[in-house]
Amino acid sequence: MVGNYGVVLMVLSVGIAAIASHTALALSWPILRATKQSRLQSRLRLIAGAIALGLGIWLVHFLGMLALPLPQPVYYDGLTTGVSLLSGVAGSAAALGLLRGCRIQHRLLLSSVLMGGAIVSTHAIGMMGMQLPAQVHHARLGALLAGAIAVAGSFAALRLIARAQPQTVELEFTQTQVIRTQARTMQQSALLLALTIGGTHYTGVATTRLISTDATVLPTSPAFSSVGLAIACAASTGLVLLLTHLNGRSRQRRHPQRPDPQTAQTSETPLHSRMHPLIHQIQAGVLLLDSQGKILFYNPTAARWLPLDHPPEPEPLFGLGWGLLAEDLRPVALADLPVQQAIARGQAVHNVVLGVPQAEGAIRWLLVHADPSPMLDKAQASWSGGRDGTDSRSRQRGTGGIVCTISDITAQKQLQADLEENRQFLDRLLNSIPNPIFVKDQNHRWIYLNDAFCDLIGRSREELLGRSDYDFLPAEEADVLWKYDDLVMMTGTVHANEERITSLDGRSRLISTQKVSLADVTGRPILVGSIADITERKQQEHLLRQTAEREKAIAHILDSMRQMLDLPALLRSAAQDLRQSLECDRVLVYRFHADWSGEFVAESVGSGWRSILTQQIDGFGMTNRAIAPAACRVRPSAKTGLPDIDTYLQETQGGPYRKGTPYLCVNDIYEAHFSPCYLEKLEQLQARAYISAPIFCGTQLWGLLASYQNARSRAWETSDIKMVTQIAAQLGVAVQQAELWRQTQQQAAELEQLRQTAAEGDRIKAEFLANMSHKLRTHLNAILGFTQLMHHNSNRDSTDQEYLSLISRSGECLLELTSSVLEASEPEASQTRLNTSSFDLHCLLDGLLNELDEMLQRRASVKQVSVTVERAPNLPHYIRTDEQKLRQVLISLLSCAMQLTQGGQVMLHITAQPAKNDTFSRLRFAITTPHSSLKPGELDKLDKLLKPTKPTEPRPPATNQLALELADSQTFVQLMGGEIRVANQPDVGSGFSFEIDARRVNTLPGDAESVPCRRVVGLAPGQPAWRLLVVEDSTTHRLLLVKLLSGLGFEVMEAENGQVALDIWEIWEPHLIWMDMQMPIMDGYEATQRIKSTPRGQQTIIIALTASALEEQQQAMVAAGCDDFVRKPFQREQLLQKISAYLDVRYAYHAELQPRLPRSTQAKSRASDLLHPAALHIMPPEWLTQFHQAVAQGSDRQTLQLIRQIPSAHTPLAQALKGLTVQFQFEQLTALAEAAVSLAEWESDGVGE
Repeated sequence: MVGNYGVVLMVLSVGIAAIASHTALALSWPILRATKQSRLQSRLRLIAGAIALGLGIWLVHFLGMLALPLPQPVYYDGLTTGVSLLSGVAGSAAALGLLRGCRIQHRLLLSSVLMGGAIVSTHAIGMMGMQLPAQVHHARLGALLAGAIAVAGSFAALRLIARAQPQTVELEFTQTQVIRTQARTMQQSALLLALTIGGTHYTGVATTRLISTDATVLPTSPAFSSVGLAIACAASTGLVLLLTHLNGRSRQRRHPQRPDPQTAQTSETPLHSRMHPLIHQIQAGVLLLDSQGKILFYNPTAARWLPLDHPPEPEPLFGLGWGLLAEDLRPVALADLPVQQAIARGQAVHNVVLGVPQAEGAIRWLLVHADPSPMLDKAQASWSGGRDGTDSRSRQRGTGGIVCTISDITAQKQLQADLEENRQFLDRLLNSIPNPIFVKDQNHRWIYLNDAFCDLIGRSREELLGRSDYDFLPAEEADVLWKYDDLVMMTGTVHANEERITSLDGRSRLISTQKVSLADVTGRPILVGSIADITERKQQEHLLRQTAEREKAIAHILDSMRQMLDLPALLRSAAQDLRQSLECDRVLVYRFHADWSGEFVAESVGSGWRSILTQQIDGFGMTNRAIAPAACRVRPSAKTGLPDIDTYLQETQGGPYRKGTPYLCVNDIYEAHFSPCYLEKLEQLQARAYISAPIFCGTQLWGLLASYQNARSRAWETSDIKMVTQIAAQLGVAVQQAELWRQTQQQAAELEQLRQTAAEGDRIKAEFLANMSHKLRTHLNAILGFTQLMHHNSNRDSTDQEYLSLISRSGECLLELTSSVLEASEPEASQTRLNTSSFDLHCLLDGLLNELDEMLQRRASVKQVSVTVERAPNLPHYIRTDEQKLRQVLISLLSCAMQLTQGGQVMLHITAQPAKNDTFSRLRFAITTPHSSLKPGELDKLDKLLKPTKPTEPRPPATNQLALELADSQTFVQLMGGEIRVANQPDVGSGFSFEIDARRVNTLPGDAESVPCRRVVGLAPGQPAWRLLVVEDSTTHRLLLVKLLSGLGFEVMEAENGQVALDIWEIWEPHLIWMDMQMPIMDGYEATQRIKSTPRGQQTIIIALTASALEEQQQAMVAAGCDDFVRKPFQREQLLQKISAYLDVRYAYHAELQPRLPRSTQAKSRASDLLHPAALHIMPPEWLTQFHQAVAQGSDRQTLQLIRQIPSAHTPLAQALKGLTVQFQFEQLTALAEAAVSLAEWESDGVGE
């Protein structure tokens, strides 16, 4: 805080500090010398000295603050300012008391610290009491420097005092010299303390910064302005001077001696001359008056504010001739002035506001304080100089004098006037707002209200102010308002709420309030709120909501009616919903008969009203009571309706409803001018008001829908009428729907009966086929099993091996036929689906080449066609997809390519690339021929035949075998995620290509059904003895399994039913059990469940053996506890794969009996290669047809007769055909004949036509 200080006030503050310090040391001197005094005297002197020194420190700070003009208005908190004074007094007392009668160094240091602390604390607390629109920041280094100055200066000053204390009673000087030395020491110490106090203050102020803020600072109460502070400083200065004067008088009484001639002149100087410079510098006006109210002394400030320039007498009387005014501008009598009142009462008079007229009609407003001072009684001689006898008499009476201080509050009065004007403007502004506004104090009492709020409550402002909600509102409403007011005051947040109040006239109003908690100028919380009357808006919202709910109810009723097809239930539900929506007492549905009579068919009635429908059912119907002759007809001017059995409606065939009247509405039957008989009829219905509307079924009047209000009349609204008519119209549609539904239900029942009959036939057929399949598979299992067993006997010659191969192939063909028949009998037979399994792709290709070597190459012999397979290096070894469909597609496309080629080579290229993710591969198969036997137009027809379709969509039927195979192949490839495409390049060749997605697998799992390429000959050495239990009721199958497994080195035991199997399992503990599921005594399901129910049985592998191909039976086996299953008939290699999948079995393999063909293999030419479909084209088409029929029927005699018709030029062909016939190879002959016929049709008609 740096600025232009007032030098006079600075010097004055240091001078006052020096006087205060001297007075404090003088008062405390006897205590410091440890002279003998009473305890009370010592304490009084110590307190007086501490007060003098504390006032000196306090005056230095605040006079210094007054000496520094600031750009912002400054206020001083009264409480903090008082605390700063107490801090200085307390610290001074502690320091002086600690220094008493001792020169010990450490106590001197402690006393210095306490004195420095008093100086610093007074300064710091005084700075904290400042209230101005700025932030005060103290520099840490400056604060430390000020503290150091305070402690060091205090130590120097107190050390002088400590040294001046005599340590012996012996006097080295005369008493006068001692007194002079002590006086000089006290003056030096006082001056040093004054400089220390001033240095500390101005150092601290110099290192303090003020940062202005935009905030408006309101003074707290109590607070001092600069003027008030000046008055306080003046009063404090007077108190210091008074203490100084009293101490001097006390010293004179203690040391009665002749004054020194050099100081005699000084001592005779009047007191007012010594105080004159001090009081002149005070900014407040100061007047000293005698007990008569005469002015003895006044400072320039008082002279500037009061008309004292030309007093009417030498010692003017206060207020005489000044024309002083009260706050209401009335003249104040001389006796009512504060000085005269203080003299009259003998006590202080404070805070009196007086106006002093100025030039041009202006008024200076002064705040006057008058304080009686008995001490002025002794000092009046100094002030008056004993000029008259009146003063002497006054002093003799001891009446004392008056100290009057004044301050200029003209600016404050102007501010109050401005505030009052602003308040009035704010009142006018708030009263002009139509919304009610209120302010409550912390006790929930109104402290401000605008006119709109008074109008809302219905009370005047005077009645409401200072009162609470409980004084004018019902308790339950006031409780709600009080609760939310508390919530706002506690949280301090803006709160909006909807509340209800009751005004003086008894009207209930719904209001929306906005409330916020603020603080008034004193810091106390207040609640400010605004109100919006939302009663009408809520009523409109209620009407809109009611309309919306009614529309929603109509939609709900109509939707329910559309969903319900049971007519009686539909009518009851509609009547119930309509009554609830209309909130009426009764709803009736009346139905006309063919003769226009009728009856009630549905009713919904409220509680407390009798049921019309029940009376009708009980025989107390309205038919016999509702007689309405012509005299009882409704007058034409009234809209009426008869919603019950009425002869009038019967005679008129529906009355006005049939003629187009949309509804009839009556608000009150007693005001509708009805005839007495009709009123009696309506009273029987307990009706007071009603709405009725016709129900039309198409153009035919079906009935009536009526709603009744029984308890009272009712003004039906338009929405009510609309609801009734809408529901009546929809009831007509619902009646039609119900009739159609009844007819549909009847047809559905008939169809259901037919379906059940058909399903029963399908069930019987399926059971028959399943039983036949089971029996066939059971016998085929023995045939194929023993065939495999005999086939692996190396001691048999090649002829026996050939016969065994024929038996095996025939059995496999029969198995495929059985599976095909069973599959065709299933309901899903028309839907083609994938049957995925894991298999060896290379083994499939090798087997495919071997099969082509035996089957397809015979067809290619005439054209000398060879097949070559090229496999990419990254081709996966094991994949998972539909093996059978992939094999069939490759065979069909290779066969087609061989038929289309002119001769040469057919190439099958297989490549692999990543597909969906790392576990899949995208396999591409490309079949190409170097020469095409088709024209471009025929290739287009072939491409059209292979046009992609969805797998579930039916494909147009093909006209020949080749087209059929291609169509099936396209379907299979689409199921596997690809599409067959035809490629044709002139002079290069043509062919087919497709891609499929296949999952890569590392090894073949236990459920893989593909047969490995190597033949197992036994168990590898170095293994434990593997125990296998065969459970089979059939001796043949049990023998087959025992021979197959024991021949490989397994330890095998057998059981004929589940009970025997349980006994053996308990004793022998086999590693794996082959379990037949259909057995006598105990079947495989029960045996498996018993074994698996034990902890030991959980470790035993159980594989089911079943001849059933039904999926649900396979699921039942797994549910019973089987780890896996194998279907009969099974292959030897399949059994071994299952065993190795569950047991750590290692097999020994025979040398490759059928070595895997290299990646590029060319089929060898054989003698039977003469057989090719094109070779048969030497014969006419009629011969081809007869030959195809003969071989298809398996007639060897007719076939040999047709072979003899072949010309002798083609004897090799005839011999080849004869050899196949005598060997009964009719399957091969049939395939050859079919291919020849298809090729002939292809060449004659074109592909697919």
